Amino acid sequence: MDFGDILDEWEKQTAKPAGKRAIRAAERAAAQRAAERAAAQRAAEQATAQRAAEQAAAERAAAEKNVSVRAGGKDSAAQHAETRQPAAQRTSAQDPASQKVDPLTAWLRIHGVQDKDRDAPDDDLSDSEKRQRERKRLINKSPDAVLDLHGLTRDEAWDRLGMFFNQAKSHGAEKVLIIHGKGNHSEGEAILKRTTLQYIEQCPFAGQHGHPPAEGGGSGATWVILKKDITARDK
Repeated sequence: MDFGDILDEWEKQTAKPAGKRAIRAAERAAAQRAAERAAAQRAAEQATAQRAAEQAAAERAAAEKNVSVRAGGKDSAAQHAETRQPAAQRTSAQDPASQKVDPLTAWLRIHGVQDKDRDAPDDDLSDSEKRQRERKRLINKSPDAVLDLHGLTRDEAWDRLGMFFNQAKSHGAEKVLIIHGKGNHSEGEAILKRTTLQYIEQCPFAGQHGHPPAEGGGSGATWVILKKDITARDK
């Protein structure tokens, strides 16, 4: 091996580590550039989000300002209209003593409106008026007990009505409600409705009866006032 061969071998041996170091350095540089690009992208995204938030806040502020301006404009217009009123009208509106009130209105302001039928003591009413007041109260009150006959035969409904009315009377109920259906689309409901009316007609303590408003069942239900001393003669 001559001197030239020795130099060639030396270059081969010393070039390998240098090549590895160059590769590692290139890899580190590439990784750093990738990290820098990612950081730049995140910064751009944050800046975009910040600008969007600032724009939304500005739009909200502008909208609130417009609402405030419109409201202020209305107030100003109202104040301007008020200032254009003649002085005599403003004085009359501001001074209650200057307003003319007829005697009846003045009396009503002091004493109010009295419901004679509601406020009159029982001692001041005749027997007929007492019965009328009591009947009105019972018609308007909510039922004390409710019976639903849906799904029953005629005989079952008749027996159930007997037990129901007896229990209601023994517990001091004043008004009951029977739900029997309208009978428009079912023969069974029509039978239950007729059965209910037939029972009411023969029941000795079933008094005035009728149908509740539509929201309370309408013709598909019947309310009954149970007789007692003051209503026993009113059926």
